[in-house]
Amino acid sequence: MISIRTKLILFISTLIIIIGTFNCFFFLIHLKRQQDNALRKLGTSLVMLLAQDDEVKHALSYTQPAFLDAPIKRIKALDTEGEIGYLRVSDIQKVIIEEKSSRINLNIEELPAREDHQNPDIVFTRHSSTSLNEEFFDFSIPVFEKTFSEEAFATQILSEDKIVTETKQRTLGFVQIGLSTHKIHENTRYVMVYIIIPLGLSIIGGICITFFLTRYIISPLQHLTSITLDIAKGNLTRRVNIRSRDEIGQLSINFN
Repeated sequence: MISIRTKLILFISTLIIIIGTFNCFFFLIHLKRQQDNALRKLGTSLVMLLAQDDEVKHALSYTQPAFLDAPIKRIKALDTEGEIGYLRVSDIQKVIIEEKSSRINLNIEELPAREDHQNPDIVFTRHSSTSLNEEFFDFSIPVFEKTFSEEAFATQILSEDKIVTETKQRTLGFVQIGLSTHKIHENTRYVMVYIIIPLGLSIIGGICITFFLTRYIISPLQHLTSITLDIAKGNLTRRVNIRSRDEIGQLSINFN
């Protein structure tokens, strides 16, 4: 028959395992969400910096890929974790330059290029490579050349007090940057291997120690207490059946 104390220990141990499992699960979800948000902020910042660079606008205006070397180097210098998987700059008709990281298994030709001339906002998509199952966060934004309209220019010349800011925007091309999620997966594996798994093993080890103490220390003492009560009631035939070489075993021999 299982004692009440053993049932209580079993219940508390099961409860600890369940609570620990749920805590680890929600911790992983929260960690992944934080890393996703950080990656999205990084991609947004990088693609905006590249699209607003004057050298990029000159390269698209005159179709000169050489102008793109310095802006791309500046963008890569900001990528301290090496998360840029690919980068593409294209004008309205064709791709001017595209690069991909050497450590990323990716067929860049499979990635669709942006052709939306009307939407000035950053377009964010999450997609995977069809052949190599590589996941990326894709950010794209149009590059505009701001020019004064004729009416605005005339008003600017003739007006003394009013500053005219009306401009027309001409789409020069697009900037596209893809960030790999390999860092997110590496961080998740690190947390699993070095934090969650050791924590789970320590919880299981603590529960095993508790059962060991219950079986080999508390149970013999309960047995001795039960026999002592029977003898006090007049049952002198009871004997202690504990065979161990520790102090409890010696106590049992002397008791008998």
